[in-house]
Amino acid sequence: TSTTMELTTAAQEVTSFNFLNVSQATPKPSPLPQGWISFDGTRGYVLDNVPAVGSSFSVALVLVQSPGTSGYIFAKTDNGLSRFYSLYSSQFTRAVTFFYKVAGAATQLSAQFPVQLDDGNVHSVLLTVAETSVSLVVDQGAYDETLPLAGNVADCGVSSATCALHIGQRTDPDGTGTRAFNGVMYRAFLYTDDLQANPLTTITPSTTTTTLLTESAPEAEQIDIFSLSHTTTSPGVSTRADGGYNFDGTGALKLESFPPLSSSLSIVATLRQDFNTNGYVLAKTDASGFERYFGLYSSGSSNRVSFYYSAPGRGTSVVNFPVTLADDQFHDVLFVLEDGIATLIVDTLTIGAQELASATLGDCGAPSDSCLFFIGQRSSVVGGSFKFTGDITRLELHTVALDVFPGVDTNTSTLYEFVSLLDEDVHDQAILPSPGNIYVFDGTKGLTVTSAPDVSTKFSLLIEVRQDKGSSAYLVSKSTVDGSRFWGLYSSGFSNTISLFYRIRGSTEQKTVRFPAAISDNLLHNIVLSVDGDEATLRVDGATVGSSSLGGFVDDCSVGSSDCVLNVGMRADGGAGVFFLTGALYKVNLYPQDAI
Repeated sequence: TSTTMELTTAAQEVTSFNFLNVSQATPKPSPLPQGWISFDGTRGYVLDNVPAVGSSFSVALVLVQSPGTSGYIFAKTDNGLSRFYSLYSSQFTRAVTFFYKVAGAATQLSAQFPVQLDDGNVHSVLLTVAETSVSLVVDQGAYDETLPLAGNVADCGVSSATCALHIGQRTDPDGTGTRAFNGVMYRAFLYTDDLQANPLTTITPSTTTTTLLTESAPEAEQIDIFSLSHTTTSPGVSTRADGGYNFDGTGALKLESFPPLSSSLSIVATLRQDFNTNGYVLAKTDASGFERYFGLYSSGSSNRVSFYYSAPGRGTSVVNFPVTLADDQFHDVLFVLEDGIATLIVDTLTIGAQELASATLGDCGAPSDSCLFFIGQRSSVVGGSFKFTGDITRLELHTVALDVFPGVDTNTSTLYEFVSLLDEDVHDQAILPSPGNIYVFDGTKGLTVTSAPDVSTKFSLLIEVRQDKGSSAYLVSKSTVDGSRFWGLYSSGFSNTISLFYRIRGSTEQKTVRFPAAISDNLLHNIVLSVDGDEATLRVDGATVGSSSLGGFVDDCSVGSSDCVLNVGMRADGGAGVFFLTGALYKVNLYPQDAI
């Protein structure tokens, strides 16, 4: 048998307050069955009539956080940046952070628990503040740690214009919601005492039968998954001329018939995933989607492919492979299961092999209301989640473990290789990241990169930035010590442009091309500069804003040489820095060999 969460609320002698009471929420979310609340990662809500807390209190929750996401579970704030008490779960730090303030102090403090919630699984969470300590218990003690606090936690009191409890978000300086949670909350209560155990959940055996995967048949079989009986869930899935399917991110294919899985098999796929998107290639689950028997998930935001599976006695488990498929390029993907080892091969390159928790995996069996198989999403309590965006032209199940992608004998890799210039191992750490691996720049300093590859005649920059309104700054600059730019990207809030400053090989003359792009608006933007030989193209938030001839190949220098400086959030100027960024950088990826 498998296990499911049975939600119960124990009798409490202390006062409790329901965080999911939508009658007191602004804006009012639409609850799912049984009062559950779904959060789409764009906004949460504010609760009215929240009681003040004392020096000891607890928050108990049952939730699912979407894989590869970060967000605030709750935050008591002044409707600005000050967080009196809040809980933030980050995919980047792989940790849960409790932000707080103490009475009489303006400093924002934090205590970080190294436990990861963003795995798509159901978790019970109990946060307990007991005067000058805070503890976090996950899944009834699977994780349990207590950390010291700098003093008693301060609170702004009862709800008011300058004292608000946010669920699924916190506030920006202008009072709007930000850092929104993505997932589902099933129960969430504030208790006015320091609880010793989570009163909301118990684990009890369910009546759902889990069929163990049988050993693969001795005769190898190849099954074209697209040839199996299926239906489309929305008009957002269309047939391609080559027999494959295009997915626009709104629909999927539901298989009406499918063979049983085995513990030795291979999945063969040729696909193109839209740039920087997330989604399931395929997933076999129960109706809720939480019990995943077999699922391949590709995340562009966290640069990984995940395999979700069911291990007897453990429920849903996952292994991850460090590779980006969401780059708008076609890839040949071979996923192999054999003897409890999962191997991922992309474009004939072996990305990695991961040992599973069990060589014998679970399966829900034949199609039914509690056993669903989708292409392009997984099932969920809202009908479908984590939808794939792009094209899948080939999808096969092989009942044996293959060694190579069938029909491809040579290296046809189109994988983009990149280095993150925000990786703490490659810069001088003049600025340290905030929770969520976000780098905040105050306009007085930037980062100096200490290790990075040279670029070729083709290279690209992918930048996710929030630039303060009306400000101007360098996002990235590679130059001599005195500031003569080999190449650099400058955003102007005065002219509402992004400029590529550069020089071509064999010349020191500074050249410039400008693209119309108003990004200094205090909003998050995705910037892609793609240099392909003597042409540069700029995309902002997925839309091409311009292309320009450069008149030659962009020049470059080697980081670490005597007169070569690579900066983030500024450019060099005679040993100092100028044109500093005011805002925040979430991602700065350098693709040294590819025009993406």
